[in-house]
Amino acid sequence: MGLEKTFAVYLGQNTDNYAAGFVVEDGFFCVLEIETTEAENKLRLITETIRDSLREQEFDTLPSLEQFGQHLIKEHKLTSLAIIHLKQKQILTYTHNGLLLLLRQEKLYTASQDGKALTGRFENLDNFFVASSGLMSLLTKEPTQELKETEPKDLIEEVKKIFSPDKGALLVVQTLATEPKPVESPDLPTTKNWQMPSVKSKWIKIGLLAIVLLLISVQAFGFINQSLSKRRQAVLTQKLNVLNEQFQQLQKDLQTKPTQAVKQIETLKDETNKLLDRYPDQSEQIRPLSKKLSTLEKTYGNAQITEERLFFDLSLIDKKARADYLDMTPEYLSVLDNQNKKAYLININNKNVSEVSFPKINDADFVTEYNKILYLFDKDNGLYKQEDDQFVKIVNKDKTWGSIIDLDVFNSNIYLLSQIKDEIYKFTPAEDGYSSKLSYFQSGQSLDLAAVKNMSIDFSVFLLGNKVYKYTAGSLDDFKTLSQLDYAQMKQVYKNSDTDYLYLLDSDNSRVVAINQDGQLIKSIFNPKLKDCRYFGVYQDEMIIFLRQNKLYKLDNF
Repeated sequence: MGLEKTFAVYLGQNTDNYAAGFVVEDGFFCVLEIETTEAENKLRLITETIRDSLREQEFDTLPSLEQFGQHLIKEHKLTSLAIIHLKQKQILTYTHNGLLLLLRQEKLYTASQDGKALTGRFENLDNFFVASSGLMSLLTKEPTQELKETEPKDLIEEVKKIFSPDKGALLVVQTLATEPKPVESPDLPTTKNWQMPSVKSKWIKIGLLAIVLLLISVQAFGFINQSLSKRRQAVLTQKLNVLNEQFQQLQKDLQTKPTQAVKQIETLKDETNKLLDRYPDQSEQIRPLSKKLSTLEKTYGNAQITEERLFFDLSLIDKKARADYLDMTPEYLSVLDNQNKKAYLININNKNVSEVSFPKINDADFVTEYNKILYLFDKDNGLYKQEDDQFVKIVNKDKTWGSIIDLDVFNSNIYLLSQIKDEIYKFTPAEDGYSSKLSYFQSGQSLDLAAVKNMSIDFSVFLLGNKVYKYTAGSLDDFKTLSQLDYAQMKQVYKNSDTDYLYLLDSDNSRVVAINQDGQLIKSIFNPKLKDCRYFGVYQDEMIIFLRQNKLYKLDNF
């Protein structure tokens, strides 16, 4: 025999210091009371906590229900508690200062023993009355007039005269067999587990029968559903308000202390998903917050907070050594020191250092390495190449270059990025030095470079502007970028032939962002020292190296 359950509820008036309520979840029904300050608000939170905990509870035995009831009383300081749990053919009950009655075939029985769990079997059209202690006196109060069979609306008005002055909660649960079968009158007093002495007061039977008729009527059930819906909506609104406030604070914290704030993204997302599971009918109210968190998660990716370690201190070269510019290639770090008119080449693996002076150059702009040789650019003079321990000019300055904002060397070719001219100039090796400037772009493939900040080259050229542009052999490739990322605030793009990912420096948010070849955000590596950082590089997707105050630091790139 299968089991269906219908229920209805009467709720008395709550006050600032007293509140009674109920929880209904699948086969679990309970009524509870609490006496404390701000009782009604606390009761809402308690009922939601109970609902959340029920998802992890299985009441297969009497001790499991008894322990659960005792935990609720102790944890929430409940004045009274009455529980009935219906599962398949089995019924479990537990009460503490509450009342649980069973109306079966026009006979009324007690179905509880205070402080102990009981078990039994349901029958078709059993009616259980689960009451708080506040209504126990009500059930021994004689009605103002005899209740006779009449219309439901008349019963409503008559029962209100009895119930309205009283505080408390009464939950009525009716069982219905999905395949009803004739049931013989049971010998209830001989049932081993149920404690059911018959209640002989005829007027109690009549009164409770009237209550059943009232509470399972369409009018009353509609009213109760409306009341339940309002209570659940109030709790949902309160929780959403709290989560939205936390989200707003999270957005602020991501700007001021991102390394601490990123941990909260997953926490808020979990809490929001719980609300979606708990309130499926109100999902449209919850989804805006869920979407904002998903966007935030896509913006920050797999967030990792990594502790920095010192990689190299320039004072080891010379106490006066400083760093004005850093460039990183697969095996070397190139550092520009204008104050001392030197460029340093540091081997990443063994940290061996070589240096080249440029005494005739006042203020060099960029330096880079190719095949263990340094290349230097000076806007006032042109391009230089290392020969032994000095720099030799290889290309004279050309006024038609415009403003050069970056330098790179790949496959022996030299590349200069001109923002004003919307060009990448390419210089190729020739018998007598290098060719004159050539446009890297194929015909019709050039780009407005007004917003472009820098470039990085593996076999393709990556340009960082309001998005990332990828060029291969001078033609624009289809490289997808995330709309959630603010590329305008990124400071530098990095890619070389030994890295699988493309990296972006987001110093405003104290992080380095890793993007795969499909333009998807893979991870964000956070560290407070990345704040205001200007130059960085990545070694074999394993280690991030960045410059800060004349020191080179490294971060593990897991």
